[in-house]
Amino acid sequence: PSPPPPPPPGYHSLTATVAAGQGSVSPDYAVYEEGTVATVTAAPAEGYGVMRWTGTDDDASTARTNTVTMDADKTVTVEFEPRPWAATPLFSPGGQTFRGSIDVSISCDTPDAQIFYTTNGSPPGLTSPEYTEPLTLTSTTVLKAVAYHPAMELSAIAEATFTELPSVELTLHRVSDITGIQHTADPGQPQTVFAPGETARVTLTAANVGGAFPALCTLVIAPQTAHAAPIYDSHDPATTNSTEIEDVSGGLTEDDTQYYSFDLVIPETADGPYDLLGSIRHADSWPTLYETTLAGPDTTDVETAWIAALEVIPEGSNTEPTAAFLAATSVLTVYVDASSSTDPQDALGELAVRWDWTDDGTWDTDWTTVKTGSHAYETLGTYTVRLEVRDSGGLSNQTTRNVTLTGGASTITIPCDETSVEMQMVRIAAGSFVMGAPTGIGWSDEHPQHTVQITKPFYVGKFEVTQKQYHAVMGVNPSQFIGNDRPVEKVSWFDAKTFCQRLSDRTGRTVRLPTEAEWEYACRAGGSTNYCYGDDPNQLGSVAWFGENSADATHVVGGKDANAWGLHDLHGNVWEWCADWYDADYYQVSPQNDPAGPPSGAYRVLRGGSFLSIAYDCRASGRDRSRPLGASYSYGFRVVFTD
Repeated sequence: PSPPPPPPPGYHSLTATVAAGQGSVSPDYAVYEEGTVATVTAAPAEGYGVMRWTGTDDDASTARTNTVTMDADKTVTVEFEPRPWAATPLFSPGGQTFRGSIDVSISCDTPDAQIFYTTNGSPPGLTSPEYTEPLTLTSTTVLKAVAYHPAMELSAIAEATFTELPSVELTLHRVSDITGIQHTADPGQPQTVFAPGETARVTLTAANVGGAFPALCTLVIAPQTAHAAPIYDSHDPATTNSTEIEDVSGGLTEDDTQYYSFDLVIPETADGPYDLLGSIRHADSWPTLYETTLAGPDTTDVETAWIAALEVIPEGSNTEPTAAFLAATSVLTVYVDASSSTDPQDALGELAVRWDWTDDGTWDTDWTTVKTGSHAYETLGTYTVRLEVRDSGGLSNQTTRNVTLTGGASTITIPCDETSVEMQMVRIAAGSFVMGAPTGIGWSDEHPQHTVQITKPFYVGKFEVTQKQYHAVMGVNPSQFIGNDRPVEKVSWFDAKTFCQRLSDRTGRTVRLPTEAEWEYACRAGGSTNYCYGDDPNQLGSVAWFGENSADATHVVGGKDANAWGLHDLHGNVWEWCADWYDADYYQVSPQNDPAGPPSGAYRVLRGGSFLSIAYDCRASGRDRSRPLGASYSYGFRVVFTD
C-alpha cells in the first residue's frame, strides 16, 4: 500500500509507541496544528513503571504523563521496567450500608506511603485530598483511594461503596381514634393502663414492611390538640399535659421485628387517669415503603400494616439476660470474659456475674460487675466452667463452656461465621530468639543469624487456615485437594490478605498475616535447632507432611505432632504466606525489635515448606518467596492478631 500523505502545511503528525503496556494521547487527532501541546499518558502493567520517554518535551521524566509540543512531525516512545508498586489501600470497614453516618479509615501496608482519595467516584491522584484521619460519611458515597511512595509506582485504585439507608422518626402522641400504636394489653379492648404518676416500662414493636426495616429511632412524646370526643372513661386530656422520656435504649438489627424500649412517667393531672395512644410519624417523604398513608393535622399516620401494638410491661416485670463468655487457657490457668453477655433492658455495665469453675453446683465467686476473671487449677484436664448473669431486676441466666488445659500456651477460639465454624488461636508471649541459620547451614538469604525481640504477645492460628474456615469467610474454596479440614491452598498473598480483612470485620479484631519474624519465633517455640524438635531430618515425619510421606497431597491439619507451643504443621503441608516483602539481604539491615521486612519489593515471603518439599527446605529458618499474585496448590497461610 502507498504511505499516508504528508500533513498539510502548518500541521504535523504524531506517532506514539508503547512498549509492553498501554497508553493514550489527548487530544487524539490525525494531525496537529503547529504549536498544539498534546498530553501523552502511559499505563504500565502492574509491577512496571516508566523507564524512559523519547520524543517528548521532557525525556528525562519517569512520570506516567508527559507533553509533546507539535512544532514538527513527532514520534513518541515510552519504555517500561520492573518497579514495585505501593500496596493497594484498604478501607475499614469495607463497603456496606449504614444509617445516619459511618466512620471509614484508610490504611496502606507500604510504610510511609501517602494516601489520596475521592468521594465522588472519580479516579484519585496526587492532587486529590490527602487522607489524614478517618472520614465521616453521611450520604451514599463511592470512595476511591490510591497510595503514593516516592520510590515506588502508584498503587492500584481501591474502591468501596457505602450506601446510606433511609431513616424513620417515630413520634408517640395522643390521637382521637384507635388506629395507631396504643398502650393497652388488648388492642381490640382499650383500657386504662397508667395511673397518675405511675412509671411503666414500654416496648415499641415495629415489624418490617416490604423488605425495609425500621431505623434506629428518636422517640418523642408530644402533646396533641385536645380531642372533642372522649377517648376513654369520659376523660378528655388537657393540651398542657406532657409525658417525659426518662431513658431510650435499643438498636437496629435486621430481624423481622425491632424493639425500642424506654421508660415513661405519666405526670399527675387534675383530670384523673387517661389513655396515652400513639401513632408513627415518618420524618422524610418515603412513599415507596408504604401502600397507603393517612394525613393528620401535623403528622403523617402510617398505615396499620407498619404498626404493631405497644406491649406494656408493668413496673417490676423484666426479661432475663443472655449469658455468654469467651475462655482462654495458659498452662494451668483459665481466663474468662463475659463481655458478650446481653440484656434487653440493662446495659452491660449493669449486669452482675459470678463463676463456678468446676460446675459442681457451688459458686466460687461473689456477684461482681467486672466481666473478666481467671482461675488456676491444680492439674491438667478438661473442666466445665459455669457462668451466671443477673440483671438489675433480679432475673438471671446461665451458660457453660468446656475448657481443656494441656500445659501449653493460651488458646482462644474466634468465630469465622454466624454458625459453628471457629478458629483456634494460641497466645504467644513476647520474647527474643536467634533468627536465621548458623554458618554452614542454609542458603545465603538465611544469613547472618541475628537476635530478634518480639516486644508484644500475639495470637497465632493453632493450625493452617482450613478450607471450611476459608469458605465460611470468603464464600469460595479454590483448593485442589478438597477436604473441609485440609488446609486451603491455591490462594495468593492478596487472597490471604482479603481473608484477614473480612475476618477482622466479623470479629472486631485486627486479624493479619504474621511477619516473617513472628512466624519463625512461633515455629521455633523457644528452641534454636533446625526443626522445632531438634536437628535430625529423619524425625521430620513426626511433625510434618513433606515430600517423603505426603503421597503428593495435602493432609488434614493437626494430623502430626505439635511443637512445644501447641502449634501444628509449621513444617510442611503447605507453604505459608507471611506479611513481609522478600529481600535476600534483609537480615544484614534488619532491626532487632519487631522486624516487619523491607518497605517494598517484587515478592512476598513464604515459610515452612510443603507436602512437596525435601526435609532441608522445611527447616525453621528456610525462606522462599513468590509474587503476590502467585496461587500454587502448595501455598496456604495461617493468621495472627495482637492482644
